[in-house]
Amino acid sequence: MKSIIYFCTLLVSTLWLVPSSFAQCSDCVSDLNCIGVDGFPAICPAVADTAYTNAYYEEFLTFYIPTQVTDPGSGLDATLLSVEVVSVSGLPFGLEFTLSDADGIFYPSQGENYGCATICGTPLIQGVYDVQIAVDIVAEAFGFELTQSESFLYTIVVEPGEGGTGSFSYDGTAGCGSLNVSYEAILAAPLPSVTTYLWDFGNQQTSTESAPASILYDTPGTYQCQLTTTISDYKLNAIVASALSDNWSGDIDDVFSVSDTYFTLTDGGGNTVFSSDVLDNNNTPAWQNLNILLSNPPYTVTFYDEDDISADDNLGNVGIVLQPGSIDFDITSGTAGQMTILLEETTSVTDSVEITVFEAPVAVFDITATELIFNDPNLSTFQWYLNDAPLSNETASQITLGDGGEYQCLVTNIYGCAAFSNSYLYCPDVTPTYDALAEEVFVEQGFSSYQWFYNGASVDGANNYYYSAVAQGNYSVLITTPYGCTTLSEVVTVTLDVQENNAPQPALMSNPVTDQAVIQHVKPGARCKVLDAQGRLIASFVATSNQITLDTRDFPAGIYHIQIQHQQQNIPLKLIKQ
Repeated sequence: MKSIIYFCTLLVSTLWLVPSSFAQCSDCVSDLNCIGVDGFPAICPAVADTAYTNAYYEEFLTFYIPTQVTDPGSGLDATLLSVEVVSVSGLPFGLEFTLSDADGIFYPSQGENYGCATICGTPLIQGVYDVQIAVDIVAEAFGFELTQSESFLYTIVVEPGEGGTGSFSYDGTAGCGSLNVSYEAILAAPLPSVTTYLWDFGNQQTSTESAPASILYDTPGTYQCQLTTTISDYKLNAIVASALSDNWSGDIDDVFSVSDTYFTLTDGGGNTVFSSDVLDNNNTPAWQNLNILLSNPPYTVTFYDEDDISADDNLGNVGIVLQPGSIDFDITSGTAGQMTILLEETTSVTDSVEITVFEAPVAVFDITATELIFNDPNLSTFQWYLNDAPLSNETASQITLGDGGEYQCLVTNIYGCAAFSNSYLYCPDVTPTYDALAEEVFVEQGFSSYQWFYNGASVDGANNYYYSAVAQGNYSVLITTPYGCTTLSEVVTVTLDVQENNAPQPALMSNPVTDQAVIQHVKPGARCKVLDAQGRLIASFVATSNQITLDTRDFPAGIYHIQIQHQQQNIPLKLIKQ
């Protein structure tokens, strides 16, 4: 049944939350073209679109739940009676999930084969999130109604997106442990205006670049990044002539006076944009506080002597160099002097954004003889892994060591930040089982190698998971595992033709079987397990009488191991289904 339940869990992995108290997500509509291959459940689309930080995200998911599924391992059929989503944890900050069914329960056995969910919101922190979904599944198989709680991981990828203020853009506002943020100014005035930038990143770093190198925030906390963008323009503020060309003299109106001087200002388009006042009878004229904007270079200043009767005299011209300060000029015609250029601030814009670095979880567990335990109260969710595969229902802060292998845990804290712990290699004890009917000792399959020992000596060629035990004595096995363990098993002592007491032992009435198997001499209260040839659990129950009748009609042909446990006894039986 494990693989059947897996299909159910895979299906409901899209139903991420029991109905949310928020109602911001749009109502979803099921896509009735969503059909599973070969009658299996299906999710459409199979992979959710990538979410981006600081960008609104919404997607509709359709799920298809068939009424009946077939376990591909055993070939057994199971009817799915109900699937209930009971909880979710490890969600990215900023996203919410709403189911189409108000109570979170779906009844495929009653024709409820479709449902949908809406995912929406604005994620804040980039990363890969393993969302933990807990479900309760009720299925019917072998004439039994089975209820099982499962948990499943569904990965949500949140990529860095682009955010922005009025004057700069950035690619992230929140992170876990540390955060690299790239900034870029987006305001720039056209030349000849001058645009300058002053960044204060809130972490004692500054810059004057329009696109500074990415900034690392490596300490948890809140930072205020601020950019001041300043736009300045060149202005002609003053012109002072210390000497003038003598080209002004000689006219009739100049006999009894000196030059009547003025100047014109011509822009890059040849347009006269300014004419100064005429300073009469002044060979060292000065024009102050002009405040003329120089926005269309190149500019030319031409000096004139105004004449009343004849044409005005040209005293020479000079180009303006756009740089702030006092600039001397000396025209070959004899006109010389100084002009003052100002670079004045005309616009200033200041914007800011808050950057948050959350504490990263410290994924360190304590180790006891039987458990791995997290004692950090700041951790909120846990998903244990064994040999890189998530363990169903192992979502508590501690785990009891059972199967051998490398244990690891994915934890999140209250901020939604995730981290993997170090791995822990656990090598469990191995205990052989004696099958009196088959006259064999055996251990579970799946190890990398086996070496059996009889009375402490290794047996040549005894390298399978089972070994013939036709002689009484002490048997043990040395196993190695794919995950790095080398373990010598406990010793099982085989005493032939000797019973611990005179009570009859459990036994099959007939073997092989077709439709049913009858086991006699079973003690009420004994725990009974049925495993297939690969060691997978087929059924588990407690005997209520001295005789057990097992329905084997749906069992595929093959060999099955029956284990009957009562008090200190462990009676193995081998069942052959024709």
